Amino acid sequence: MRALAAVLPLLLLPGCESNMEDPLMRMGIQPKVKVYQASPFWPDGRASRHPPLGTVPREAKAELPLLDWQDGDGGFKDAFPPGVALTEAFVKEGQRRFDITCATCHGVRGDGRSIVGENMALRPAPSLVALRERPVGYFFEVITHGFGLMPPFAAEVPPAERWAVAAYVRALQLSQDIPLADIPGPERERLLSAPSQGGGTP
Repeated sequence: MRALAAVLPLLLLPGCESNMEDPLMRMGIQPKVKVYQASPFWPDGRASRHPPLGTVPREAKAELPLLDWQDGDGGFKDAFPPGVALTEAFVKEGQRRFDITCATCHGVRGDGRSIVGENMALRPAPSLVALRERPVGYFFEVITHGFGLMPPFAAEVPPAERWAVAAYVRALQLSQDIPLADIPGPERERLLSAPSQGGGTP
């Protein structure tokens, strides 16, 4: 049995060697099309082809529900798409992305007060807090396609993070003008006991 076990690998070697000599079995030299390489297969001689009309990247399939921010009348939805849970972690993710991408112009509180925003030559950055009447789909739209002097950020901010930013903007809007009685008890006590910037209590 030991002798047979030692001979078996030797019997398999010729088969492996012949396969490696076959160009179709060697990844390095197998027939393939490289970008911008000429190809006699197509009439125009180009190997690089445009995707067929209507092609959707496979990565975008999971994002399609997240791209539903418009209603049927050309307006914007004031509801988050199915599958988006408004959890504390989700809003905090929106805060993280807002601080990275948006706060430079709109301010950390979303009120348009920032060094960059206040020194824009043509028009200062608007206050997002003042836009509390706008639906959440509006903010998703502006992040996606831009507005006025603001460029689109679709390439930098994925759809899920855009909704998170919209959720955080809504939280900023509510936090700037919420009656003290509407604040939950523990948070209300914490705010009342915390010293204000002037050294007193609010």
